[in-house]
Order: sequence, then C-alpha cells, then structure tokens
Amino acid sequence: LLELDGYGLKRQAVLVDKVLKTIKPLSVKKAKSKKQSENFWQARKAALPALSSIAPSVLLEDVTVMRSELPSLIRGIQKIATNNNLVIGCFGHAGDGNLHPTIVTDLRDENNAQNTKKAIKELFELALQLGGTLTGEHGIGLVKKEYLEKELGKKSQGIMEAIKKVFDEKNILNPEKIFKK
Repeated sequence: LLELDGYGLKRQAVLVDKVLKTIKPLSVKKAKSKKQSENFWQARKAALPALSSIAPSVLLEDVTVMRSELPSLIRGIQKIATNNNLVIGCFGHAGDGNLHPTIVTDLRDENNAQNTKKAIKELFELALQLGGTLTGEHGIGLVKKEYLEKELGKKSQGIMEAIKKVFDEKNILNPEKIFKK
C-alpha cells in the first residue's frame, strides 16, 4: 500500500510507476476515489488482526534500515522465516525504512518457541548488518536489550547509563530493565 503526499506529487507518481514497471508486482490497484483509498487503508489496518487469526502467538517487532536497504531486509526476513519454519508477516512504513516483521507462531510448542527465539536474533542481526537500527518507533524493551550494545557500542551504552544515573540516582525508574544498578 503506497500513498503519496507532499510536493511534486505528479513527479512522485511517475517515479513510482517506473519502479513498479521494474519490479513487476503481481498486481497494482490504484484508488480512483477518496472512498476507495479509505477502503485500501481499512485493509491495511486489518493486517495485524488477520495475522493474529493464524496462530495463538503473535510477536510484532520493529526494525529500521535505510530505504535503499528495504529490499535486502525483506528478502532477509523471508529467508529467516523459511529457515526457521515460521510465518512472518511484514508491514510498516517504507517511507522511513521502518518495518514490523510479525512472527505468527505457537509458543506453547517448544520447537516453535526455539525457532522464534532464533528468528528474532537473526532479525536483529540482519537489521544491524544492513546498517539499520533495532527500533524505529517502539523502543528497545526487554527483548532487544541484549542487542543494544552491539548497535551502540560499549562506550555509547555507558554514556546512556551515566545519563540515567544523573536523573535517577535511586534507580526507581524501570530498575534493572536495561541497566543494572
């Protein structure tokens, strides 16, 4: 789903058409009215609920790369899904390189749980390998904290920890979540 806005819409549309001719998608549907555009967006908003209906566990991740690296990221995600025998839906915000790989699985099954853990590690490593970041909008959180030093480096992570100590001397704000006391 692609929506153009801002200046130079005609020029943008010509470029998009050129790219679409190059990549040869299976189909292209262009909204002919505001109502049709709204219907397309409703379909996009239904993506997560649709994925949630496939299996009992849905893990929505968030990684960001330069827009020029999006094709490599998507191919990499497809490979990760195949190699780990998982379904990974992918949607997000291509305009800023932010994707939401969404792993659909059953974590009650030990094999699926192990494959999921491995896939998440591979996903984060792929984003960093492509020069990206672990998050574009959802933050680091508990799942990504073990990869933070790999992205930032020990020195930068130490600076972040020092800043937290300045504002949270007693370590009462999310204690032990990212930084140990």
